[in-house]
Amino acid sequence: MPKLPQLTSLKRRATREGWGQWIRSEADERALLAGMVFDQRRVNRVENFGLKLLRLCEGPAAGTPFTWMDWQREDLFGPLFGWIKPSADHGKMIRRYDRVYCEVAKKNGKSPTGAFIGLYMLCGDEEPGAKVFSASTTREQAGIVHNHAVMMAEASPRLMDLLDINKTTKTIAHPESNSTYRALASMATANEGLNSNAIICDELHAWYGRDLWDCLKWAFASRAEPILFSITTAGDSTESVCYEQHSYAKSIAAGDILDLGFLGLIYAAGENDKDNDPKTWAKANPSLGITITLDRFKQDYDEAKVRPSTLAAFRRYRLNRWGCSDTAWLPPAAWDSCADDYTPEDLEGHICWAGLDLATVRDLSAFVLVFPGEHEDEDPDADPYYRMLAWHWLPEATAEEYRNRLSIDEWVARGWLEITPGDVTDFGFIRRRILEVNAMYDLREIAFDIYKAEQFTAALENEDGIPRAEFPQTIVHFAEPTSECERLICSGRMLHNTNGLLSWQARHVEVRTDANGNKRPIKPKPNDVRKVDGMVAMIMAFGRAHKQNINQWPDADDYDVQIG
Repeated sequence: MPKLPQLTSLKRRATREGWGQWIRSEADERALLAGMVFDQRRVNRVENFGLKLLRLCEGPAAGTPFTWMDWQREDLFGPLFGWIKPSADHGKMIRRYDRVYCEVAKKNGKSPTGAFIGLYMLCGDEEPGAKVFSASTTREQAGIVHNHAVMMAEASPRLMDLLDINKTTKTIAHPESNSTYRALASMATANEGLNSNAIICDELHAWYGRDLWDCLKWAFASRAEPILFSITTAGDSTESVCYEQHSYAKSIAAGDILDLGFLGLIYAAGENDKDNDPKTWAKANPSLGITITLDRFKQDYDEAKVRPSTLAAFRRYRLNRWGCSDTAWLPPAAWDSCADDYTPEDLEGHICWAGLDLATVRDLSAFVLVFPGEHEDEDPDADPYYRMLAWHWLPEATAEEYRNRLSIDEWVARGWLEITPGDVTDFGFIRRRILEVNAMYDLREIAFDIYKAEQFTAALENEDGIPRAEFPQTIVHFAEPTSECERLICSGRMLHNTNGLLSWQARHVEVRTDANGNKRPIKPKPNDVRKVDGMVAMIMAFGRAHKQNINQWPDADDYDVQIG
């Protein structure tokens, strides 16, 4: 946006009046041009409501005034209540923001934050007949923030003089203004016509479906200054309403979308941030040192890093990383320890086996080579090392669809992903690349899924002389190579050259285990943007490489495997 003389004049005025520091983005500059200003007096009034009327109710600070933490003042409450805009419909200045999305790791004060919003909007905002709700798709979740508000009110004698609390109906009433604050958990059809001025959506990542969300969005039609306030930890499902809001907030922050009424805050570890770095911890935990101590946080990490399932939960709930499944197959630290500095040229002419996971229509396709290596250490009885190289392809139309949700452009720029032209998988493009790979390496065999790649691999074999091996997608055939891959990765002997797209898949790929402990990778639902095709292709390639090169185990038909 050009620096117009009008904008320069408005920014100078803001500086003279003492609120120039609140102009932080191009969106704020556009807000200035639209007649919006910042009123510090409004912020002071809301802050004083907490200091004079509210008391914290849990932990060492219980009984003390509700004092804003730095991030709450600077990033959340300050902008939310300070920025105002002219309204011709209501004939006064009203709040700029009517929607808030706040994503932060657990133990950063989400419940007190939501309760503060609820209680202020009930009796501090001077809205006659206010209707405030804490909402979720389950009664238990909806009650968490509301119950916290009840406890905060009960801890404050001054506030209890103003409110009536009915725990049976989960209602807090402010009789003077005829206002109520209730917990809300039911289907959307029962909640039409709510006419609310504030709704606190707690742990949005745990909401199932979108009916309730779509209903609540339209509950503010007659209110001058409503707030739809969502506060949550990162989730697992990228098909959820929560991830939709997460992506929208990121697009606004990046400047791709202009929405002057949406306040989005995301505190999370970056894709390349290290799990054990205190700087990473602070990025996802703005309340670190206040609501949770650094020593306790370190203890949690030290415990999690030696237990794969706990580490996945640590990454999601403590570092606020999306898509980190609680049932992830591989410990992230183990996969990271397998990173090695080699290039495709370093392996030129070497013997390898391939795994091909071919998309049927318009999804991700993967081709992974596994190179059996030498023992490379002094112990002749040690397992050999393996190295891998990976290629991925995505149709142009699908790449465009995923661009705002995944690191598509980075993957392409780093050479980890190739975009094929058109709306569907371009098999000719992929075939030409495989032929180039075949010319560069001593490719012994391609493992393939007969249901998706029979004709494709038949052409490679009959016309180009590349041998192929059918690899049925059953637990019978995946069991042994999946378990052996896991063992080698955890021992640091299944090396990768830091392919970021493959590493992204490694962090969320899950396995299914049958009653006998046999494992196989499972794919997310078709519409889930998380993909694991490269990991599946890796296991297929390793299965053939290990079987043919080492001959360590019998045919799959000889396994005593229970299919699950």
